[in-house]
Amino acid sequence: MDIYSLKIFLRASETLNFSKTAQEFYIAQPVISRRIRELESEFGCQLFIRGRHGVALTEEGQILVPYVQNALEELDNGIERIKEVIRQRTGEISIAALTPATNSFLPALIGEFSLSHPDVRINVERMVPKQIIESIALGSHDIYISSESDLEACRTWESHPLRADSVGLIVRDSEKIDSPEEAIRFLSKSKVYLIPQEDSPTTTAITKQILTELGLSHLEQEELRPIESLMFNIAAGLGVAILPNNITTFSAFGLKFVSLGVSEKLLMKMVWRADAPKQVLEFAELVRQRI
Repeated sequence: MDIYSLKIFLRASETLNFSKTAQEFYIAQPVISRRIRELESEFGCQLFIRGRHGVALTEEGQILVPYVQNALEELDNGIERIKEVIRQRTGEISIAALTPATNSFLPALIGEFSLSHPDVRINVERMVPKQIIESIALGSHDIYISSESDLEACRTWESHPLRADSVGLIVRDSEKIDSPEEAIRFLSKSKVYLIPQEDSPTTTAITKQILTELGLSHLEQEELRPIESLMFNIAAGLGVAILPNNITTFSAFGLKFVSLGVSEKLLMKMVWRADAPKQVLEFAELVRQRI
């Protein structure tokens, strides 16, 4: 008996379909069947009833499911506890953050922190909101920096609002647009490129809300990712975008931010666990003092 087989059994008990389970584990269906047979041999009973249209749990299989769930959850808790002890011993900080943070204030703050904590290793992973939400569910990082709505699952964590960024039109720097009125007229004649909903739901929602408020919801829209691809298309004159004024790559692509005169803002926030290791708390405090 091994952990991998137990995970296969648990997922198969949920899907009741060996082929679908095989696809999710990226293995061949016969491997699933073999693993289940091996478990049945070890337990000395049949766990699934095989049929032409799928499988069903036997009484013994139904009894086993909650025990396997509890065992795997406890194992995951143990692994996370070990990781936490290692982080405390080695002095590591893991941060997941949106591009605006990784491209703006984080590098300078990490440099400042490293001067007084040379033995602490800081790992920063740039993520899109969807990835951050998934990571939070796993508790994979010590600190998360994202838009406020992306961090709903962290209500019991310590938090600090970082800044509220205005949202406006992003165009080529060569465009002669200097006022909200000019920006709206230019926007009404343009194709609007949006970051995909699954990657950046908050920014996408704000963009669509602004278009509706301006009476421009009829404009053709195209979804692009990652952010660098979106910037490239704007720089190539293929469209424009409505984004928060926190993307430091604007100048690198020869772009500029023009206000649309709207009130919508994107609120950036940092969260961390109150019982986090000492070095995490100290870094969070530095961010609070500086941002």
